[in-house]
Amino acid sequence: MAGYSWKLFGWLTPYNNRVGARKLDCLLVRNLEVHIVNTSFLLNASISIVYPFLDAELKKRIHFHGQDWSSLHKYINPEILPKEYGGNIPSLDYDKLRCLIYSNADQLMELFSLGYVDT
Repeated sequence: MAGYSWKLFGWLTPYNNRVGARKLDCLLVRNLEVHIVNTSFLLNASISIVYPFLDAELKKRIHFHGQDWSSLHKYINPEILPKEYGGNIPSLDYDKLRCLIYSNADQLMELFSLGYVDT
């Protein structure tokens, strides 16, 4: 979350918070956990605003680590994390990753649909 901006902070209206929390609650992935790293003063202020509106189950699935990589490593093995997150693999090339995702969009959509039955 490094680089969190005032523009994003302004987006945190009560309505947007409720909608965002509902959408997270409706995800088909029930074991989804969110790990937030590289927090800043502005993000911490945002969290203080949003957090009280989240339900207890969602709060259990959100973890804040700041820059404490040992805290993150309790959940995610450093062997699969890039160096910028205290891991052992090379740093991520985000441009290359974005191109890879876009060039395989059809395959990804097919994978996302597995196990889902439209009734």
